Amino acid sequence: MIIKSKLMRKENNFELQDCKIEAIAELRDVDFQSFSRHMIDRDHFFLDIFKDKMYVDKDDVAHCVMVLSDKSDDGILVESEGASYARYSAFVPNFRCHLREQMRLVSDTIVANQEAKIHFDEFEDRFGFPCTPFNGFGNIVLAELKSRPEIRNVDTGGHGFSIQYAPQTGMTLWDLMAFKMEDVHLLDSDEEHDLATIVELDRNTLTPAGRAEWGDVLDAKVERIYEGSYGLQVDLSGCDPDRLEEFSQMLAGNCPSSDYEKWVTSDDSDGDVDIEMGG
Repeated sequence: MIIKSKLMRKENNFELQDCKIEAIAELRDVDFQSFSRHMIDRDHFFLDIFKDKMYVDKDDVAHCVMVLSDKSDDGILVESEGASYARYSAFVPNFRCHLREQMRLVSDTIVANQEAKIHFDEFEDRFGFPCTPFNGFGNIVLAELKSRPEIRNVDTGGHGFSIQYAPQTGMTLWDLMAFKMEDVHLLDSDEEHDLATIVELDRNTLTPAGRAEWGDVLDAKVERIYEGSYGLQVDLSGCDPDRLEEFSQMLAGNCPSSDYEKWVTSDDSDGDVDIEMGG
């Protein structure tokens, strides 16, 4: 077993200090590697953004920023005392694993209570970390909530998260969309209607506006999934057949371009960015 660490020579004991993470800065791996090699000999814009958050308080608690790579579980904890370079730092192995577990516990609590609104100012008291649209935690919580099959949609605003839950009776189309489907055809279980081939369908297909507009179709109950004469076919019930047909035609591009752009996620919306900080 191999891990990364820094061994100190002839240390009699480890003098540990309480460190509170005020923000998370997630970098592309190439930028993270550059930062790890030049932590003090140059300024770093992502530290400059949060420099007012990094200090040691009267109780000797260090308020820090955790810097992460998008390709690694390890992190670098920084307390810059108002500077834009890493005046004080510590390597933290496997931090992302701990973060994932904490985010899972947060989402478990929210889902178990069926909470429809969570204000940002609640997070620190309830879960032990600050969450805002701009401190990195906001993006991480949002991604975790969106990954839950019990949640159909999450909207963010200036004050917190608004959550819409999927129906709890049987598997719905939204539940099924947790899995990526290709060249799929959606059929009403009782009535015939014109079909359209949906090239790709999963939870990233629709924008928040699309999920809101087509909520009745997403709530349709899955009756059967099978290989039929058209290929992959899904029989659905509990939805107006005309709406189901319109939904399929829309995803196939047979609708006004303004509606398609409003309801369907664009192919270039996941382009690379240097850093994600929630805003």
